[in-house]
Amino acid sequence: MANLLPLQAVLNLVAFILVFLFCPETKGRTLEELQFTFDLSTRKHVRYRVGYVGRYFVDKYIKFRNPPAPIPFYRWARITYEE
Repeated sequence: MANLLPLQAVLNLVAFILVFLFCPETKGRTLEELQFTFDLSTRKHVRYRVGYVGRYFVDKYIKFRNPPAPIPFYRWARITYEE
């Protein structure tokens, strides 16, 4: 049983990364916002998480700055990919 603990830790880390990258936040969103969010490709959502949110975490927790909170994905996508 003790030999499985490192494997479980690795699988939990992989699952956390996959959920962080590929599952958009839907809590408190209107139906129009959800429709716009799911109409966009997953690649754009990953770009938001890695690029935009990633820079926020680096600035806040590694460089110890006080950046403004990141805007929600649907608002960022409308600004970046106005269709």
